[in-house]
Amino acid sequence: GYQRRVHGVDDQATEKTKQKLQRMLGAIRLEKLPAYTPKVNDVVAARFSVDGALYRAKVLRVIPGGKVLVQYVDYGNNETLAVDQMRQHLDVAKSLESDPPLAKRLSLAYLKTIKADEDFGNEAALRLRCYVEEKKLSMMPVYQEGDRDFVVLTHGQGEESAQETLIKDGLARVDARLGTVPELAEAVGKLEEVQRQAKNARKNIWRYGDTFDDEETD
Repeated sequence: GYQRRVHGVDDQATEKTKQKLQRMLGAIRLEKLPAYTPKVNDVVAARFSVDGALYRAKVLRVIPGGKVLVQYVDYGNNETLAVDQMRQHLDVAKSLESDPPLAKRLSLAYLKTIKADEDFGNEAALRLRCYVEEKKLSMMPVYQEGDRDFVVLTHGQGEESAQETLIKDGLARVDARLGTVPELAEAVGKLEEVQRQAKNARKNIWRYGDTFDDEETD
């Protein structure tokens, strides 16, 4: 689906947390810690290959040959590292209790997603990537569900949003259930008009007409 984790806003509280974490991680010496056998979901101190500094990370996958896929929980990016580039450390694991990950889980508001393994999933992901890389982005939070923030992405006031671009190209569809939420109904209605045009033009996911079940869940 159209989601990712991004680094949180650099407000004063966030900056203080970053400095505290940097002090804690800066005092750790990986080579002096016991050898580590990684397990999925472990929280570790991992050495980022770009700057050589340690960061809080979560083990996502153990790869044969001594490699580990981790996610840097305060920045949202993933990296595959050799197992000797990380260690478990009690202070790092405990820090998540007082200082939750700074990276936030974001998704595009108003959309029902196309999964990567579905028809046009790769095309949708590529179109979104192109949109994100075209110009500087503005992000407007709209609503929350669980730990996920739903946002609208634009290139500025008056510019076509990422949502409009994907729907217009027949690479996403509107989450119609949101139309029953009073504060969202106007925005949903505008996107549904864009969707009607894409349907009429039989673009991409609409090439065979409307074959979707509105009751299905993502």
